[in-house]
Amino acid sequence: MNTLKTQAHRRRHTGSRPLLAAPDRPGVSRAETRARLEALKERLLRRYLEDPRTGDLAERLRWAAADAASLAWATAFPLLVLPELVEEKLEAARRQAARQERIRRRSAALLARTVAPGGPVPPAPPASAS
Repeated sequence: MNTLKTQAHRRRHTGSRPLLAAPDRPGVSRAETRARLEALKERLLRRYLEDPRTGDLAERLRWAAADAASLAWATAFPLLVLPELVEEKLEAARRQAARQERIRRRSAALLARTVAPGGPVPPAPPASAS
């Protein structure tokens, strides 16, 4: 409940710093704000998951969207900042997946060059104990 005593306490203890938690708004509960945030996250994520280029990225994109929602919740206006955070996090997840794929291909090419055509490379002889 947002009483005058609570408001005075907040002013005294937060000073001019912004509140990190969502502000109390008349008629809107934190649970309702949380539910709206989750619905918005799912709606934004759906656009990316429906893209045929997404392929194996679905799980990684879900984690990125959840991370964005957590960060948005810690702001004073979570519903306002969520779309931009989701965009940033999903783009970062795609870049990371592309980078990992490049590394995987490069590693496979290097491995193919080092393995003899007849089979795996034999183990190195043990070092002599002299």
